[in-house]
Amino acid sequence: MPRATALAALLAYLVCAPSGPYWLDSGELSAAGVGLGIAHPTGFPLYALLVKLASLLPLGELGFRVNLLSGLCAAAAVWSLCRLVLAVAGDDVAALVGAAGAGAALSLSLTFFRQATVAEVYAPMAALLAAALLLFHRVAAGGGARDGLLLAVVCGLGLAVHVSFALIGVPVVVLLVVRLYRGARWVLAAPLLVVAVTGGLYLYLPVRAAAGPDPSVQWSRADRAGGFLDHVTGAGIRAAYAGEMNASEGLVWHQNARAFFGEVAEELLLVLLAAACGAAWLLRHRRTRWAGAVLLAVAAGDGIYSVWINPMGQVDLQNGVPFALAVCAAAGAGLALLARVFGRASLPAGAALAVIMVVPVAMDTEAAGAMAARTGDLPRAFAQASLDETPPRGIAMVTNDSTSAGLIFLTAIEGARPDVTVIVRQRSSERWRVRRLLDLAAPDGHGQPAIVGARPMTWELGAESPPPGYRIALDAPLGHLVPAGATAPELGAGAAAAKLARLFDRPASRDASARRTLSHALSMIGRIALQRNDVAGAERALDAAVRVDPRYARALVNRGAVAAARGDLEAAVDFTERALAVEPNLVIARINAARYLIGLGRDADARSDVDRVRRLHPDNASALALLGVLEARAGHLDRAAELTQRALAIDPNNRDALSLQAQLRAH
Repeated sequence: MPRATALAALLAYLVCAPSGPYWLDSGELSAAGVGLGIAHPTGFPLYALLVKLASLLPLGELGFRVNLLSGLCAAAAVWSLCRLVLAVAGDDVAALVGAAGAGAALSLSLTFFRQATVAEVYAPMAALLAAALLLFHRVAAGGGARDGLLLAVVCGLGLAVHVSFALIGVPVVVLLVVRLYRGARWVLAAPLLVVAVTGGLYLYLPVRAAAGPDPSVQWSRADRAGGFLDHVTGAGIRAAYAGEMNASEGLVWHQNARAFFGEVAEELLLVLLAAACGAAWLLRHRRTRWAGAVLLAVAAGDGIYSVWINPMGQVDLQNGVPFALAVCAAAGAGLALLARVFGRASLPAGAALAVIMVVPVAMDTEAAGAMAARTGDLPRAFAQASLDETPPRGIAMVTNDSTSAGLIFLTAIEGARPDVTVIVRQRSSERWRVRRLLDLAAPDGHGQPAIVGARPMTWELGAESPPPGYRIALDAPLGHLVPAGATAPELGAGAAAAKLARLFDRPASRDASARRTLSHALSMIGRIALQRNDVAGAERALDAAVRVDPRYARALVNRGAVAAARGDLEAAVDFTERALAVEPNLVIARINAARYLIGLGRDADARSDVDRVRRLHPDNASALALLGVLEARAGHLDRAAELTQRALAIDPNNRDALSLQAQLRAH
């Protein structure tokens, strides 16, 4: 039964896997593995090696081979899960039904299904975590050195795939201490095995960095002690996304928890009910108490990780794989318990309960468009369209994860458009990378190479303004960077939005990541149009962006700006507050909301938004300036003047501060 369930899951993943690279980090991870490079922090060395092995299989194109790796690993996780349920639930027909139901629920759950069909680290991590849970139960039930040392090896491998594998760490340590206390001397070798396996695999990073792979697939200079430490700890990522990771405010925790558990409860409601029964049953019996405890620890730990440490993964269906694994394992035990209530009819009754539990899960996954990603190879089409926009010997300057990853995969791995250089704008300050990408001399020289103006350049539309002396000629998916005084062919906002709509007019656009990519592109078109005083064009583009993805905060913020440009401040506040319901710490949304609320005379509400920004970013110039506006309206002109000077010292061109300064001088 475990083999049959895993095989059925694998066939489903093969049918639904995209034929090429997927959105988001998929292209970047695939490129780093196939090119034996270094992926983004924390590096995922074991995954890179597995990707390289998968790329050697003569099955389809390279992107599909890496997707196949995820399918194989996910099927292995389902197999281990079924065996775990059989091990803890007993050796009868009811346990068999429970294991099959648990395997089916896990394999078809939305988050797990997505990670099983695209190139990502979470399916290999799930395979190792499921194997570790099975071995954990065996060791807790009295297993000897073979099971215990194999558990240590699996833990070492898991830590070299993804940091979330550490969720099982505390239960494993506690179990090993207990076994050592009871006289098992093999336990002394277990930590050494974990360190040896994990450390040996992480040596891949400095070794490959020293070999000098293509800089497009090398995230950092991990051959240096500082670079290696920063990479494996993710220090740079945590600093860059400090406002979104390690949340420290109750409101943010509440919003993140509502997003995570609301999605899980909707997707796995009946599974959670069965899991509650199963967890209670496991904890009551001495033989299975350890298994129940570790499942609760993994589920709770993943909930904390998703709500507090790294909530960003919720949007991309990356968080929740360990949670789903633990919950489905407990649900299998609960399903077996419920089936036994029916005595001799346990097989048909248990099967009926399993169907009732699994069907809503499958329907939710299908409704979310996860099974539509295989149709049309849309990520490749989007990346190819971006390449087509780039002139001969051009530079594509991009920011969005989906755009940059797709372009890197096509150029660095498949060899498309060798004349084009792809530069991720957030990493353009790294001199060593830019010099190598542009084939400039003195890779360790001082001074930032001149990127802009060296070659024709396409520029992904985003929040950043073009460099001084340049403007963006609007097009889609990428714009063109041209000198400010030069004439260049370009599209209007409506034509650019229509071009994107034609590109995404295929079934694969039902996928959540495809919708987010389209919504982002439309939102940026609307933003450019608004900057050019094309309010009508901006409104059409942003309305389309909100229709495509009603929960994309930046589209809602920009739509609020359009409403404000039309003088409808009430609508502007409404759109902005909808954005804040999704991302409570989105600074531009808080600043815009404060501006609109001041315009409506709601100073107390505006002060609340300003104070929140200042708690997050005490040196935010706009927050200081808007606080100065509120102080001036309250009659505290000296305090307003002081805040204005502080804001201008931080940002001399801040428009809120300059406007307040002019008003104070006039007064």
